[in-house]
Amino acid sequence: SIIAGSGSDELIDFVMRLFIDPGDKVINCVPTFGMYQFSTDAWGGKIINIPRDAGFAIDVSEVKKAAAQGVKAMFVASPNNPSGNVTPREDILQLLEMPMIVVLDEAYYEFSGQTLVQLVHEHDNLIVLRTFSKWAGLAGLRVGYGVFPEKLARHLLRIKPPYNVNT
Repeated sequence: SIIAGSGSDELIDFVMRLFIDPGDKVINCVPTFGMYQFSTDAWGGKIINIPRDAGFAIDVSEVKKAAAQGVKAMFVASPNNPSGNVTPREDILQLLEMPMIVVLDEAYYEFSGQTLVQLVHEHDNLIVLRTFSKWAGLAGLRVGYGVFPEKLARHLLRIKPPYNVNT
């Protein structure tokens, strides 16, 4: 299911609102987009920062260790902001095997041409976010969308304002 939002920032907030209770852990692979930390803090979650390696790749083994300690969600910007590297499909598939929500932020997808949105239909724990702020130059209009598994979309639509994106 595709759900629109006032930019992907609002969709990040909706995901937090849907899944994160105070004290819940969220994995953040730094350096990356600052809204993951901001929204986790805003909803009372506990951020688990896992540094990327020298080539800015995600350290999947460290993520596995953290996830084993009880993590609700993880955010992955791919291409990453600020480094621009794409997270390999194999790494994302390993993350999806873990018992957590994986939010794949493809805000810069149009510049890389690489997407994993097709995996949403195969994995109930994958959410893919996109925005029109980058490639379409609509930053001031705040329009984004997320591709959610049907089961998660039904819950999200219960908390999403009906007219957050106007005409």
